[in-house]
Amino acid sequence: MADDEAMDGFLDLAGRRRSNMQPALAFPYQSKEGLDVRRHLAQSTSALHADVDRRTGAFDLQTHEGLQSFLSFMHCGCKAVEDGLTTASVEGYLPEWPQRKRSHLLESDVPSLAEKRPQKLEFSGEAEIWGALYVLEGSRLGGRVISKSFPSSERSAFLADSAACRFWPQFLMRLEDADKRLHDRVGMTDGAHKAFRAFIDFNPVA
Repeated sequence: MADDEAMDGFLDLAGRRRSNMQPALAFPYQSKEGLDVRRHLAQSTSALHADVDRRTGAFDLQTHEGLQSFLSFMHCGCKAVEDGLTTASVEGYLPEWPQRKRSHLLESDVPSLAEKRPQKLEFSGEAEIWGALYVLEGSRLGGRVISKSFPSSERSAFLADSAACRFWPQFLMRLEDADKRLHDRVGMTDGAHKAFRAFIDFNPVA
């Protein structure tokens, strides 16, 4: 299916399409338009998603310089989104948030990144928080694909974490639960847009 091929979050973070990798939810909540929340967010963020794919696809991950540039690109967006979510008390909705954060792994890969101050990003309300989490968790899923495709990724703690984690199915269930409870897809879309834009607008290496 087209939506499954397009996936969610960041595709594969390097602008490459791939086959379906995520399990379908058994009985996803559907809006009046007939879309479950995952597909709704995929469609409503498709233009920003494509822009990020184009930018990440320009990095040659088979070279040391290309991998370093890619990790720097990811840090700029991830750090801003993670800090914004922490300020918005995301842990109240996702208790395992400390284990989900990854900007520190990027700083381990490229130590100079720890000195960079992220742009300030604010999320207003729970719906926006879930929309931003959708982008971050989709990027983790994409990182798994990269870790399998490029031998150089073995040198990256960020990509190694993506390869090892299996949060996506559980996250989709939590996202569906939030959708049924909040009925605020406008807010979710706004949060996802803010997260995608952080990777585009805040990034000096893009």
